[in-house]
Amino acid sequence: MSNGEGASRNLYVLILSMLLLYMASGTVYMVLPLYFKSFGLSTTDVGLLIAFGTLPGAFSALFMGWLSDHIGRKPLLVINLFLYTSCFLLFYFFAGFAAFAIIRFIEGFSVWAVLGLAPTIIADVVPPERRGQAMGLYNSVQGIGQVTGPLIAGMILTLGAYSYYFIFCATSVFISALVVSISLKETIAKQARTLRFEFARRTTPLGDPGKHKRQANHVSQRKKAMKTMAFFYSSAFMRSLGQTAISPLMSLFFTNRIAGISSMEMSILFSASPLAVIATAPLAGRLSDRIGRKKPFIAVIVIYSLALFLYTQTYSFPQALLVRLLEGTAMGFIQPLGNAYLGDLLAVTGQTKRSGAGYGILTFLTGQTSSFGAVLGGYIIDTASYNTLFVMSATSVLTSLIPLSKVPDPHNPRNRAQIKLSKDF
Repeated sequence: MSNGEGASRNLYVLILSMLLLYMASGTVYMVLPLYFKSFGLSTTDVGLLIAFGTLPGAFSALFMGWLSDHIGRKPLLVINLFLYTSCFLLFYFFAGFAAFAIIRFIEGFSVWAVLGLAPTIIADVVPPERRGQAMGLYNSVQGIGQVTGPLIAGMILTLGAYSYYFIFCATSVFISALVVSISLKETIAKQARTLRFEFARRTTPLGDPGKHKRQANHVSQRKKAMKTMAFFYSSAFMRSLGQTAISPLMSLFFTNRIAGISSMEMSILFSASPLAVIATAPLAGRLSDRIGRKKPFIAVIVIYSLALFLYTQTYSFPQALLVRLLEGTAMGFIQPLGNAYLGDLLAVTGQTKRSGAGYGILTFLTGQTSSFGAVLGGYIIDTASYNTLFVMSATSVLTSLIPLSKVPDPHNPRNRAQIKLSKDF
């Protein structure tokens, strides 16, 4: 099998396994807040339980991403998938705030590690000129899982059986873990993991008169690269804060705002956004491969902030459905463009050997926003209103454009074969 065929096989194996994972994970924010509420917990308590899952998950993504650069991606992916499977079984057997907090801790640790490792593997196997397309395909399949999962969950909840829902989720993730265990190939060669540090120490001959000058240039380039990455990560953090302050609480918002909403109507609303992602993510990837990452990225961030604001004017099921479709259309661009943007930045700044850590940092930052974003969102709802939360979230998303404006576009579609440190860096 050629390297190209092997890379394509790895990509499709990963995508298939992630489809099954997203069928389960795409239902969590829809079902768990309602499940927790059924035990008499307050909205603030629900926000705390969401945070119990995202806080350890943020650190696990950072640590697992760094560790995967040294020992490989596959073993860590397999371990965390099986760990995530166990969480739904634990929800089946245990109840109460303390039990929920412990299970959410395990759940967040495992799933956030997986979400950081998956795009890293794609960046490993797909060249820059097709990276946007590959990330678009990945996010499109993610959307398929997030459409089918809530629809199935809605039918299950119509029967009034949370236990059947947890069995469904555990089975889906277990199959995902088996697919990865059997079919996915490691994307980092063993010798590359063990020898790359020694290579760096042997590249400069003894007594080289240009040594100090090259070292000074290297330090200068490294500082520029770090500054660029800091701006990119800051933008991602602020954008994610606007999203995660509301996303875990949307089922509560729809129940509060839309009188008499049924379980199936709730499922349709939760499926509408990922359905739009399915349609737009492949287009987003292809478009960015052709015209660059930054311009379309900025445009859809503006559209996303508008969608968040429109929730303040949402009082019926048709209105909610239209806003969910607009939000999903924007996310269909933001997700693949963000992942491709980061992969390109890591390449042009000479950090491809640290891509696991790079994507781990991104997942860590977005996970951190979920940790206190959910708590903040619950508190604002209890003390102010849903509309106040949506206005604050839309403002946070728009503000993310300020640091993003400092980040050059790393993808030059007119010279795709060229991979070097840009003068902009």
